[in-house]
Amino acid sequence: MQKISIQEILKTEWQKKYWILKYGVVKGNRNTIDIKMDMVKYAGKFSCVILGSSRVMQISSYRYPSLTKTICPSLLNLGTDAASIEDVLVFSYVIANLESAPKKIIIGIDPWTLNMGRGGQWKRYRDKYEQMLLEFNVDQRVDKISDSYLISLITNLLNFQYFKRSIIELFHSGEIHEVDRFDISLGYEEDIILPDGSLVYLKTYSQGKERSIHGRDIYKLINEKWYDIKVIKLLEKLILFLNKNGIEAYFVLTPYQQNVWKNNPVTVKAMTVVSNTIRQFAEVWGVQVLGSYDPDKLGCSEEQFFDAAHPKGTCVDRVFLNQSGLF
Repeated sequence: MQKISIQEILKTEWQKKYWILKYGVVKGNRNTIDIKMDMVKYAGKFSCVILGSSRVMQISSYRYPSLTKTICPSLLNLGTDAASIEDVLVFSYVIANLESAPKKIIIGIDPWTLNMGRGGQWKRYRDKYEQMLLEFNVDQRVDKISDSYLISLITNLLNFQYFKRSIIELFHSGEIHEVDRFDISLGYEEDIILPDGSLVYLKTYSQGKERSIHGRDIYKLINEKWYDIKVIKLLEKLILFLNKNGIEAYFVLTPYQQNVWKNNPVTVKAMTVVSNTIRQFAEVWGVQVLGSYDPDKLGCSEEQFFDAAHPKGTCVDRVFLNQSGLF
């Protein structure tokens, strides 16, 4: 496996209209948002980008050609682990201020997306978040949030595993592992970020055929707090901001596995309310909504999921099989 620094990668000539690397990089211990923040510099080379959580990270025009037949001849996947609405605003700000920007942004809407404070990784790029709020003329102080984030970083220094990893990073700063050719359908020894930003899970996870999915876990949801009117107002401003910069917005809903619908009334309630809310919003603001939280509406089988919340590429690809596949 070849070692190469990020600085060297960014100087490399553009390869085959996809990102900088030929086969991808090992995700490793690096924060996904840092990898994607490196990649966003090249968003203008693609017709579309997609923003959202790990639930959108299987969407790929590189791996699944259906996407190229509909709205995106090429797609850069900027999905990040556990992304929240704040992450969407951070990346939207960066993209809109590129010298060359993509024409379309697809925004993944999860059951927690319409609430503030459901994630924290965006705080690494607080300046960009604050700049976006200034663009919106919104006075929203994030000092307390950022202070708590700083405290959590300091606290982590007392954690032995974090300290050990920090020492390693100190002497190998900026290094990532580029992979050689491998069989994408089988996975790799570690999680891989492909040249278009989409994710390939490690072999043992990709091929886990006997995994039991009960679907009862509650993730990032607070009962009865399904959406915040402040977020709806921010979305309005975001759509206007993107349109002003010549970028068309889409929303996408990716499904949860069938057992979530059978065994998890809290998540089902969240999905129902958020789906209805975002569709009403989209109708008013002229935004197209792709996909559905309901796997049966997309024709996804129970086996087409890695776990309760993460559909496989063969499932999410059904969102783009044809433009009439909107639910």
